[in-house]
Amino acid sequence: MKKAYYLQTYLVSDVGMLRKKNEDNFIFHGRYNEKSEDHMECENNICITEPVLYGVFDGMGGEAFGEVASFLMAENCQKYLLHAGHLKEDATALCQIGNELVVREEKQRGLSMGSTASMLIFDEKVVVCNVGDSPIYLYRDGVLQSIYEEQTERKLYEELGLQEILKKKKKYCLTQHIGMQGEGLQILPHLEELEVQDQDVFLICSDGLTDMVDEAVIKETLSTIDAESARKLVSHALENGGHDNVTVILIQVRGCN
Repeated sequence: MKKAYYLQTYLVSDVGMLRKKNEDNFIFHGRYNEKSEDHMECENNICITEPVLYGVFDGMGGEAFGEVASFLMAENCQKYLLHAGHLKEDATALCQIGNELVVREEKQRGLSMGSTASMLIFDEKVVVCNVGDSPIYLYRDGVLQSIYEEQTERKLYEELGLQEILKKKKKYCLTQHIGMQGEGLQILPHLEELEVQDQDVFLICSDGLTDMVDEAVIKETLSTIDAESARKLVSHALENGGHDNVTVILIQVRGCN
């Protein structure tokens, strides 16, 4: 019989200071932003006895109907039934199904749209899955570490040693996103499985947070976890300009020994 543990969880999503609509979406205890609301907050305390999914989906900035793509991904997650023991396969399926839904919508509307997808599935261990560049962090024993893979041109240029391009470019295109279509293209999510420890803190967010707030400030904020911690992170982003939508999910592990 597997050992149960608890998750204390908090969500804040905000449209930001400059955007006209909230193109971020999320999955949080079966809830998502069904009406593109400008601001949402949720919190929950849950005992993990079966798989639970959390995710942030950032509708691609500058794309038409980015909020539609992120909505389709969130709705897809809300309807999907997870299978204990096959959670990596579930995560991959969620990304593939989401991609098919978005591509179908693109073709029907004759418009371009896309979304990132960054998810955590908790069971005996936690499965980390991301497509695109929405960050996922683990704060453990006073150390903040990135546990996602940045799927952008920047990462590709770094691997190829193309330093001159890196010096010139400030914005990088995604090499993977939900809504990819074209011959030979396929969704290749980053997947990882991690042990869960008592007092671990996980952060899933859109880049509306990390583009506006230094990691040192994020780390300091995560030293104490409650509903105010999530609000503080979003407030920091807004105070620094709030150039994009901002979504934050905080998850603290309790009673896992």
